[in-house]
Amino acid sequence: MESLSIRVLLGLLLIVIPLYLFYAIGMKRLNTFVVSVVRMGIQLAVAGMYMYWLFDVNNPWLNLLWLLLMCGVTTGMVVQQARLSYKNAFLPLYVSILVAALLISLYIVRLVMNVEQVFTARWFIPVNVLFLSLSAETLGRVLREYYIGLIRFREHYYYKVGNGASWIQAVSPILRRALDRGYLRVSQRLSLCGLVVFPGVFIGLLMMDANPWYAVVVTAVLLVATLAFQVLAIVLSVFLTQRIVTTLRGQITDIIIDKHLLRP
Repeated sequence: MESLSIRVLLGLLLIVIPLYLFYAIGMKRLNTFVVSVVRMGIQLAVAGMYMYWLFDVNNPWLNLLWLLLMCGVTTGMVVQQARLSYKNAFLPLYVSILVAALLISLYIVRLVMNVEQVFTARWFIPVNVLFLSLSAETLGRVLREYYIGLIRFREHYYYKVGNGASWIQAVSPILRRALDRGYLRVSQRLSLCGLVVFPGVFIGLLMMDANPWYAVVVTAVLLVATLAFQVLAIVLSVFLTQRIVTTLRGQITDIIIDKHLLRP
């Protein structure tokens, strides 16, 4: 234990290199950088402590409670990113994200990874951490585009409904536009994500003595699962909020809090 502590300390001492360089060149925001590093260290320490506790206890109900809380945090981030009303949007978005996370993670853990105890901390928590951490920005962007499009093109929506079109037929062009615009940036960053984020998963598996081919397969599966989680959460949220935003003509703008986003 003492030897491990010394090695960890030696690793952390590498922070001296960037700090000295920034100080030597007279970096103007050195204090901000130091505060950010300290804050990151505190966050990692807190996360490490409660993750250690969760993995040590490994209680299925406790793991499920963790998912409920994390989905709430992610929903708040999505609502803020999409500039939506917490009152009208939070609950349906929360349910959508929670259901999508449960369905996709249980599918991966039980059917793909063949783990009998599906709520075990070793698989259930890391898989959902990956889903939620990588999806908040994307969900927020796509949903913002969808609700803005629904408001801007509401005459087209009401025209279609008035002529006998179903709800899904009326909103399909608007949803397609939102996916096109929302995933445009995601598509541009997907190669970067493949080079940076998921290789981190790959390297982590290798460091756990996993077979390289197994690590490649798991990384690919998690990438596809993350995309599936995002799309399922988007579709569910659009379906669950449709009564809020389309029942009454006057309510259609209530879900957007930043009205300047509605300007052409």
